[in-house]
Amino acid sequence: MSNAPGRSSTTRTTAAVQNNPVEAMKLFMTKSVDLIKKEYCKINDTKDATTEAAPEAQMT
Repeated sequence: MSNAPGRSSTTRTTAAVQNNPVEAMKLFMTKSVDLIKKEYCKINDTKDATTEAAPEAQMT
């Protein structure tokens, strides 16, 4: 396994995440939400998925 350039930031993030489960969860959730928004935008051909992505989240 070669150490490709640009891997250092990933390594640092991984180390921080291993030491802090809360940060790990935040990182995971953020990446998941971003991915879902991107996919939703592609499916619906819309530029802003934040308002329509989860209508159930607005129901209080």
